[in-house]
Amino acid sequence: MTNWATNHGVTYPVLIDPDRSTWNKYGLGYIPHNVVLDPDMIVRYTNYGYSESTIINTIETWLPTYDCQAGDVNMDGRITPQDALCAFRIFLNGGMVPPDDTGCNTNCAVDNADVSCVKNGVTPEDALCIFRAFLNHREPPIDCCP
Repeated sequence: MTNWATNHGVTYPVLIDPDRSTWNKYGLGYIPHNVVLDPDMIVRYTNYGYSESTIINTIETWLPTYDCQAGDVNMDGRITPQDALCAFRIFLNGGMVPPDDTGCNTNCAVDNADVSCVKNGVTPEDALCIFRAFLNHREPPIDCCP
């Protein structure tokens, strides 16, 4: 199956199901069989064969959208010291939101925290830039910081 996906240029995740447990749950008797689940795990598309445009349209229809704005790490619509603190916590946790950090755990946190002009991961300079934006009464999104 992996070779088939590679040969056909498939860029989305492909489930390998050697014990056929997923096949038994969703399969209709044909290979390949595509199933698209929404974020709530509700089946939004199921069909056999391969129709890339249909699969992509289904995914785009049910994919959640977020209003990500640079500097607004906690996504409250403003630049605050909390955003700078979230950026620093992300840096301290190796570029990921700490799992126990509910104040910074948003869908855009890491992207919103990396405000440098060169996207190089979240750094202490990003946190400082966000704090300066707060002190200067800036609104999101903030421009990149040199």
